Amino acid sequence: MTDLLERYVKEMETLPVEQQKRFKKEFINKANNDVYGYRVPKNMAKLQVVADDNVIVDFMVNQMKIYDRRPEIQNLDREYTEHVDIVRYRASFVIFALSNNAQALDYLTSKIDTYITQKQPLFLYFLYDLLGDFPEKFASILEKIKQHYEQIIPELASYKWAERLNLPLPEISPKGWRVRIVITTNGSLFPHFNATEEEKSRHFIFEVNIFSPSQNNRAWDVDFHNRTHEVSGWFQEGREGRLSSRSQAFSVEDLFSGNPDYLQMDIFKLNEFITEVEKMWDIQFVLKPSSISVSKGLDKKKILQWVENKFAF
Repeated sequence: MTDLLERYVKEMETLPVEQQKRFKKEFINKANNDVYGYRVPKNMAKLQVVADDNVIVDFMVNQMKIYDRRPEIQNLDREYTEHVDIVRYRASFVIFALSNNAQALDYLTSKIDTYITQKQPLFLYFLYDLLGDFPEKFASILEKIKQHYEQIIPELASYKWAERLNLPLPEISPKGWRVRIVITTNGSLFPHFNATEEEKSRHFIFEVNIFSPSQNNRAWDVDFHNRTHEVSGWFQEGREGRLSSRSQAFSVEDLFSGNPDYLQMDIFKLNEFITEVEKMWDIQFVLKPSSISVSKGLDKKKILQWVENKFAF
């Protein structure tokens, strides 16, 4: 979705000519690229020229306020990430964080208050991470977000997971923590050399990510697929999972009852889920991770024991 970008392009004609040129060159041209890394330090530095222009920043804040009044965003009873121009929305946050503009600071403060009080924390952790780059400038805001997370920790799935494993976690911080585990059917991330297409189709990858709260306080996701991508599944906390297959020999309905395209999964029942996956495709996962990464301070040994126990508690 690019509707925020389109709004900026349409309305920037109201800017003075000098600011129009600067905004187009330094922001719009970059914003056309959906994969432009706004959080990469060298790219953030390039945006400073926009953040230092109060006329442009005032314009952006006003356009964001109008954008925020859209029904899709006002309706907090639904998932609305698919109705937000996420790339440009986050990029605008970066500009505001870099700026000393009073309107920008007020906007960020108000947005964070809304995320906390209305319990719809769409980009709260993104802002926590972003503003954490400027600890002195945003000290009071950062403390408010930290206190909020400390209050809701008992409700977060990743913290309940850690508690079940008796796994101490780092203190809440802007940079957060993450655990990434990848297991496969042959113990390697790739099929063996000169593998046939049949062998590649039976090479499955199962990836589990567990982390400190992210978008909408989600704290885990699971992805699995075979090397040929004929079969794929993607599951995320708080959302219905997707499972698909291009093979005529496979019917999604055979795996779980209910909606064949959107499935529910619980991170605490991962053992049952992976057993069903193995049964359906007549495969066996090697329970020694092909790849594992654990944030500093986490007990990797306990996490490995959980994996070796086939994700059972």
